[in-house]
Amino acid sequence: MLCSTVNPLIVRLICKKGVATDETLVDLFGQWLKAFAVAQGAMSEDFAHEAVAELEMRIAATPAEGLRGLAVKLGLYQFLSDHGDVASLQCDSAYSDLVRLTGTDPVRISPWF
Repeated sequence: MLCSTVNPLIVRLICKKGVATDETLVDLFGQWLKAFAVAQGAMSEDFAHEAVAELEMRIAATPAEGLRGLAVKLGLYQFLSDHGDVASLQCDSAYSDLVRLTGTDPVRISPWF
């Protein structure tokens, strides 16, 4: 694990940043769950659906810095997998974060693409 194999001063800088960003994603996901429940209600208004869409965009725009953040993004993708474009946005965002965190883009190095 990165946080246990690097100089302790660097660990505090890198890991705290990642935890804070991933905690933001966890918080946004909690907000999304509440907004989604309201939007599914029989009396929901357009603003409830707009709130859900806004939170989905904020989750996609917030970079994951660790596995917990990636789990939020891919978990939301799994949940939305039957809903087209929004699911694709979450998956694309999570994939970009994985490429950034690992430094590897399998699609770019594949001879088929």
